[in-house]
Amino acid sequence: MFSSSIVSMSLSLAITFLLAKLLSPIAFGVIVTAEAFLELFKFFFNFGLNNSIMKFASEHKEGFQSGLNKGIGNAFLIKALMFLPLTLLIIVVAKFTVKDPLILKIIYLYIGVYLLESFSFVFGIARRALGQFKLISAISILNKLIRLSIIALVLNFTKDLSILVLAFVLEKIIRLFISWITTIKFINIEIEKSSIKSMIYDCFGYAFVDPLQGVQTKIDRVMINSFLGSAAVAFYTIPSKITSAIQGFIKTGSNTLIPNLHNTYRNKNEDYVNSIKNIFRLSNIAAVLSFYVIYFFSEKILYMFFGDKYVDGYAIAFCFAYLAVINICENTSEIIFTTKASHKTRVFYKTLSLIINIVMNLLLIPSMGIKGAVFATIIANAVRMLIKFWFSRKELQLLDFIYFVLLPVLVLQFFQNEILIVIYLVYVFWAKQITLNDFNRLFNVWAKRDKV
Repeated sequence: MFSSSIVSMSLSLAITFLLAKLLSPIAFGVIVTAEAFLELFKFFFNFGLNNSIMKFASEHKEGFQSGLNKGIGNAFLIKALMFLPLTLLIIVVAKFTVKDPLILKIIYLYIGVYLLESFSFVFGIARRALGQFKLISAISILNKLIRLSIIALVLNFTKDLSILVLAFVLEKIIRLFISWITTIKFINIEIEKSSIKSMIYDCFGYAFVDPLQGVQTKIDRVMINSFLGSAAVAFYTIPSKITSAIQGFIKTGSNTLIPNLHNTYRNKNEDYVNSIKNIFRLSNIAAVLSFYVIYFFSEKILYMFFGDKYVDGYAIAFCFAYLAVINICENTSEIIFTTKASHKTRVFYKTLSLIINIVMNLLLIPSMGIKGAVFATIIANAVRMLIKFWFSRKELQLLDFIYFVLLPVLVLQFFQNEILIVIYLVYVFWAKQITLNDFNRLFNVWAKRDKV
């Protein structure tokens, strides 16, 4: 699935760029703000169903397939029960928190997009549970292509955001139909009413952990809109996309190793620790290279794609280089806590990071504008990274981060000489942080990418 994930991420980036290219900064900011607002309700849209269905199917007395059939049926029933209360909750919260009437209108329309998406998500869980990875990849790419086509078609005739979002609703209806017809032959949807209560209990447990970090990545856009308006959200979003793309590429590669890590953690602890150390080594190098690309070239890349349309956001593009370093380096710790199912630890550092992010946004956006939002996220994520390093100190060495990430980044920043990146690469080879065996290992992972 690795190669298809890269294609899917590239298409997602193309969707953002096409929207930004065809819309004015204000209109693009309205769309991004509406999406960010609804992402805050991810807890309810996904509701931990991915993990709860897997657990339900694995532990079902009649076997995995029967458990999956009933788990999917129960999930649809739970979603149907939540449909009206969730819609009313979003409408009420939006009514009292969103000041811009256009954004409010787009949020109301977007509710249908997210609700339909959440039903398709359940079918996606079934496909993953049954190992239909090629089907998953094909559907994901097809969905992205449909959205690209809709954006190009609609915005060629009108710049009315209401019509665009209604077209997105139509797209999600098509996606739900595609998900249904491609998945129904693998499952027989059933409902087991006696297990609904216990499944909802599991959903709450799983749902509370994963959306926390997702909320943090969206809360800044909502707060920027509150203080500075929708155009400022666009100026913030565009430079952040380069960072997101690089991080997504690296995390996709490392996350393909998670199934094997689950197995080695339970059966071969020494191999597990060695694998984690290898991931951390390579992540440190990737973090520095990402910093180099974003810090020195992001403004040029953005100007090449958009000209001077979003120039007000280009000046902060280099700030996202620090976020890239933090997020790539902390990914190894996140893998550790995921494979160990350390949910309480994850809730702790994600909640604390979210609180710090909100407080710092309130303090810094009024005085520093868009750059204040970036600094707020850098501070919050840096605290989270240090906490994660502390909790994973048995597997990871903080000194490695200092020697092979922090010091090189500081040198690159203060001396700003491109020849330094060559010196850094010689340094990591000399220190055996990367070897020829690593290239062979990466090649093997790539060769087996569609089997993972």
